[in-house]
Amino acid sequence: MERNKDKYLSDSDIVRIVETYSDMLLRIALNRVKSVPAAEDIVQTVFERLMRRRPVFESREHEKAWLIRTAVNLCLTDLRTESRHGELPLNEDIAQSYGEESYEVLDAVQTLPT
Repeated sequence: MERNKDKYLSDSDIVRIVETYSDMLLRIALNRVKSVPAAEDIVQTVFERLMRRRPVFESREHEKAWLIRTAVNLCLTDLRTESRHGELPLNEDIAQSYGEESYEVLDAVQTLPT
């Protein structure tokens, strides 16, 4: 099934959507995943899907609902993945297996804020 080209979102529509909804989507994602980098990645993925799929929205409400639902679904996926894989602490003994040139890198990593 082929859609007419004029039924796709235009580049100007995408710019408007990004400018209008970026902050809201970031707040939604941050509220769910509790991590700024993860929330930013989720919002970026929402807009990536928007640009790739260029869906046709029936109204501004439909547009907003699609963006929110996409963000929430990505948050749920992120949380499921995190719960399955979790976070592992940095093993401080890892430098022993690499040699002295690796100590500079390990020292730099250890000085980073938590």
